[in-house]
Amino acid sequence: MFPVQSDDLGHTGTNFQAAISSYMGWNGRIGDMARVWFGSYLATMSIFSFINAFVGVGVLYLFFVLLFGRLPKGGIESATIFAGMVVLILFDSAFGAIFYWAAGSFNYLWAYFVILLWLLPYRIFWGRALAQTNTQREKESFLTQALKSLGMLFLGIVAGWASELNAVIIIVLLASLVIAWRKQIRLPLWYFTGGLGFLAGFLVLYFSPGSAKRAALFRGWGAYFTLKDLWDMSFSQKIERIKFIFSKVDNTYFDITLCVSVAIYAFTRFCKILVSLCVAVAGLAVINVIFTYAHSVLFLSFCVIVSFLLYVDSKKAGLRDEAKFFLIVTLATLLYMLYISATIQILIPHRAQLHYTLIKIALLASFLVYLRAKCECKIMQYLYKIASAALLLVAFVYGAYVAKECYSMHNKWQQMVGFIEGQKALGNKNVVVSPKYFQSNCKYYTGWQNPDSNPTSWPNPTYAKYFGLDSFVVK
Repeated sequence: MFPVQSDDLGHTGTNFQAAISSYMGWNGRIGDMARVWFGSYLATMSIFSFINAFVGVGVLYLFFVLLFGRLPKGGIESATIFAGMVVLILFDSAFGAIFYWAAGSFNYLWAYFVILLWLLPYRIFWGRALAQTNTQREKESFLTQALKSLGMLFLGIVAGWASELNAVIIIVLLASLVIAWRKQIRLPLWYFTGGLGFLAGFLVLYFSPGSAKRAALFRGWGAYFTLKDLWDMSFSQKIERIKFIFSKVDNTYFDITLCVSVAIYAFTRFCKILVSLCVAVAGLAVINVIFTYAHSVLFLSFCVIVSFLLYVDSKKAGLRDEAKFFLIVTLATLLYMLYISATIQILIPHRAQLHYTLIKIALLASFLVYLRAKCECKIMQYLYKIASAALLLVAFVYGAYVAKECYSMHNKWQQMVGFIEGQKALGNKNVVVSPKYFQSNCKYYTGWQNPDSNPTSWPNPTYAKYFGLDSFVVK
């Protein structure tokens, strides 16, 4: 249904040399190398839609397992969480550029599929370790250990090679080593080989000649800063750079999350309803004043401090479910800030921000689990049912709307092809088409570079060559 667009046009076969050229000359990501090698050609085939859909569903499925450490169960609980995932993916991420466009899929969707697959063994291991269950249920043979270690090494290289933002995951992995050392948890060999592979893959990407050439180009435009550039900045310049990158993200979701956290704390920590109302109202007022007037860095730091204090006090008061939820909010906000900090060298486009959406999904899932755990309370039971019904309804309705828009864009493309063929039959090979063929009512349908009114600017010549024209213009 989805027409091949932009970077993916005109590929008539596989080309391994193109993958080498990409690594050496433009983009060192293994996903982009796979795209120019065979991905864009695969996108011209009907089977690509099914393969890409499988990968997309796989990302959601793997992320569910990463969150809960188990496979989804049947019933309203899992359905509600998946509905929440779908809603946030459609509303918050660059859905079209990640799930439809082959260039975006290989660089981001397929990348996260591999990264999440690599993370799963670590999630399962820590789930068992922190639950104080036996992480080594039986003694493994040397062959089994070797195969696991080599498998994680290979998977780690591919996963580490997939994204420049993997620096954040490396920091988290190093933090896990410190926790294991403090808690005297014995780590298996695959834990280290997987980490070393991931680091090696990341270094292969970060120091690739293609990425260096592209960075030099963006540096010439003033959009990229090398580590030396950042080091040479004055203290005030460093602060301004940090403020700048944090100002480019929308923190509304975290404002809502902190307000919900304070409301939960107020009505579970205090017995008297009047006290709870006063604490909740005062807390919400302070949060929204800071959200409105404070800089993004200060607001997110405030979120971390407040949610951590709520965690500490709830834990002391024996409110286990609340403490767990507040701890997740704290860690998710810290991870969010780490990912923003990782863009200090260069800002990233919306299509490269799927990790922000995944963090928001984690917060939503945690809130739904908290409501589910409190269903013995009538109010919480009603809230959970309302949230479930709303998410399921929105996921279905908006999903149907997106499907309709995809079908509409498919029809527009076919109409444009018919128009171009008609112009060629009349002897006109300098074709001008209406912008309507590239415009969708769905906000996040696009995310790639569309042709414009300049016949020589990219990707206009690509479209002209694809349709057998001398020039292609949109105006």
